Amino acid sequence: MSSEKVNIRPVLLPEIDEMRPLWESFARLHARMGPLYRYNPDAWPDVRIRLAAAVQDEQFHLLGAFWENKMIGYCLGFIFRNYAGYFPEEIGYINELFVLEEKRRKRVGSRLVRGMEDWFRDRGIRFFQLGIAAPNRDAARFWEQMGYQIYSVGYMKDAGPAHLA
Repeated sequence: MSSEKVNIRPVLLPEIDEMRPLWESFARLHARMGPLYRYNPDAWPDVRIRLAAAVQDEQFHLLGAFWENKMIGYCLGFIFRNYAGYFPEEIGYINELFVLEEKRRKRVGSRLVRGMEDWFRDRGIRFFQLGIAAPNRDAARFWEQMGYQIYSVGYMKDAGPAHLA
């Protein structure tokens, strides 16, 4: 498979269901990184609704990578409007990037990212941001190779069951 034969384009609403095995692989990959990255394997119906809404929202962009008419990767991004007084006012946020493991290291991910960056630039946005799972060293290397640098560090705590009134 050569990267040139991969078609990078917006995902259409009828194609959302093709994303299920990719999203499930993305979620399982993160779940292997530790308990803070667990996921609900029964969440696809809700994820599907979220992705369908994103496809129809002009503030979101969902790109797919298609090889031989099969989706092998995707990139989901959106325009984040910063709080008043903070710079930059708008940020292009890359929420998810995933390429099937057997199709990695063939420039598919970098083409998806470049496509998302172009979409942001076409809307006047020049600052791009994303987050990765801290244990995901492959992702860190990929993003650094794409020219991204560490911008902030996030922390999370599992405080146990919530107190619901």
